[in-house]
Amino acid sequence: MAGRKRWLAVSAAVAAALATSHRAKAANYFWEGDNNNAWNTNSGFLGSNWSTQLAVNLDPQILPGALDDIFFSALGVPAGPVNSTLGQDFSIRSLIWRAIRTA
Repeated sequence: MAGRKRWLAVSAAVAAALATSHRAKAANYFWEGDNNNAWNTNSGFLGSNWSTQLAVNLDPQILPGALDDIFFSALGVPAGPVNSTLGQDFSIRSLIWRAIRTA
C-alpha cells in the first residue's frame, strides 16, 4: 500500500507539471536577451530572454512553443547584430524579423 501511495503522489506531481507547462493558445514572443543569449534560459533573477509585449519587457515565465510566433523587434534589443543560441530543440510557428534600431 505504501508503494501505491508513492506512485499516486508522483503521478499527481507529473500531472501538475504537465498542466502548467501546456498551452493550447498561441502567443507572441519578443526577443529581449536581457538574461543572456540563449533561447532556452528561463531561470534566475531575470527569468527568460522573452517578452510577451513589444514595448514592455513582460516575461512570460515560459519558453516559446510550436504554436508561437517569435519576433526579433523588441524595443529592448540592443543596437547592432543580435547573437543568440537556441540551447535546445525548439519548434515554433514563425520567426519574424522587423526593423531593429541601429543606433
